[in-house]
Amino acid sequence: MFNVAHAQEGAAQAAGIGPSYLLMWVLIIGIFYFMMIRPQIKRAKEHRELMNNLRRGDKVVTQGGIHGTIAKVADDIIHLKIADGVEIEMAKVSIAHVVVKADDVKKPATKKKAAPKKTAAKKK
Repeated sequence: MFNVAHAQEGAAQAAGIGPSYLLMWVLIIGIFYFMMIRPQIKRAKEHRELMNNLRRGDKVVTQGGIHGTIAKVADDIIHLKIADGVEIEMAKVSIAHVVVKADDVKKPATKKKAAPKKTAAKKK
């Protein structure tokens, strides 16, 4: 008789989900979202922006570690100049990061000649 009553009590507890059990699962899912899913979405968005902003003259590094300068950009393909006279054709998504943007390359500074100083004539 004691065994029967104990078995019935366990079945009643298993049938209902307590609020602490539900709260635990909500917390686990929240932690997974903020620690794994959200950062991955952010990285994918940044990589998409990188792909859309590739321009001729950008110095880049590929996922395979090849350093080069972009010679031509097409829809899904880029031509990467890795040495004088050596260009390789690669998928655009294989670019890991941009080292130097073509717009950031500094042009040599030209010195401006100083304008002659105007001297005020003395009035008598």
